[in-house]
Amino acid sequence: MRTGIESPFRRPESSLAPVLEGERAALLVVDMQYFDAHGEWGEGKTARGLRVLHAFDEYFTQLAEVIPRIQSLLAVSGGKGVEVIHVRVAELTNDSRDAGLKQLVRGLAVPKDSKEAQLLDEVRAIDDEIVISKSSSGPFATSNLDRILRNLGIDTLIVVGTSTAGCVESTASDAVDLGYTVIVAADACACSTRRSHAQALGRMAAASVLVASTDELRSRLDDLPPWTDSRAAASPGQSATCRRGFSQGPRRKTLTA
Repeated sequence: MRTGIESPFRRPESSLAPVLEGERAALLVVDMQYFDAHGEWGEGKTARGLRVLHAFDEYFTQLAEVIPRIQSLLAVSGGKGVEVIHVRVAELTNDSRDAGLKQLVRGLAVPKDSKEAQLLDEVRAIDDEIVISKSSSGPFATSNLDRILRNLGIDTLIVVGTSTAGCVESTASDAVDLGYTVIVAADACACSTRRSHAQALGRMAAASVLVASTDELRSRLDDLPPWTDSRAAASPGQSATCRRGFSQGPRRKTLTA
């Protein structure tokens, strides 16, 4: 993707093949929850009450396009050994006393058991998929995500979700600083406007984030060998399939929105 600004430190665009191995990769689904990704709840509900929901038309149009693409990546990931991790805005308490100052001053507290804290049905966590709660834009500052990824032996992250110029960009930037290889699925992210979306992708591409399409990622994932339990197990007598929760085939079917 051409950004118009060329950095001498920018990673050259190339095939994803050298950087994507199933058992060392995770699909991070960022903030696809009722709080900020559904017009009837959370921010959408607030905007409706203030009669400014029309200002979010472009955003929710993008989300409708993005959800099936995220579903398609979820559908292929399990059978290829790619760990699926859902990241959401949610406090650890129901009175939100642990919310960060940034969240509180913006009125973004999300109690742990609220509807807004739930993941969208279309992309909800299934089986033993990990769900990480955060009270910041990126999850690394306010969760143990980095430790979890390192425990799992993961060094490559595929990032999708919302918003491109907000939590997705924060997640990607922090991950690069921590030494991860980061791939953002450009057409599986949504932003307030398409212009802001494109600008955020440009910034990330200029900062060592690989930007690819859902089709490119699916093609690369399809080429990976299926996950089998012949790989290293976490402990004696425990298969890798049991440890990671993966079957040898897709764990999801693509849903219709």
